[in-house]
Amino acid sequence: MKEWRYIKPLETEKLIPEAEKKLGYKFRKSYVDFVKKNNGGRPPLSVFNTCESVEKTIKSFLSFNPSDAENIIRVNRGVAEISEGLVAFAIDNFGNYICFDKENHKVYFLDFETGEKELIETNFSDFLLKISA
Repeated sequence: MKEWRYIKPLETEKLIPEAEKKLGYKFRKSYVDFVKKNNGGRPPLSVFNTCESVEKTIKSFLSFNPSDAENIIRVNRGVAEISEGLVAFAIDNFGNYICFDKENHKVYFLDFETGEKELIETNFSDFLLKISA
């Protein structure tokens, strides 16, 4: 089994509720537990399928550390301009986002150019299985 790479240790767990407040979204426990262990990391597998298309990619998960370049607060400022109902938690190599839907917590792929979203999984745990196998 391959390992997660480039993990950025979480500076303090207080960053998670602070981000929730700024983003207007309460993260599920499975994601919070993941962030505590793999903040900003890159998964073992970088390719996954959505319900509509194949071979989408993931570059890395967003970091909660304010000094990291791919910080979850900064990145989501751009996402809010495309879709108010989504919160990005990861990015691909092309500027697209992997997001939570604020209403139903499902995981979506968001195309930053078109604003179109594609369902990946109904929950975060199942999404992790796709990129950790």
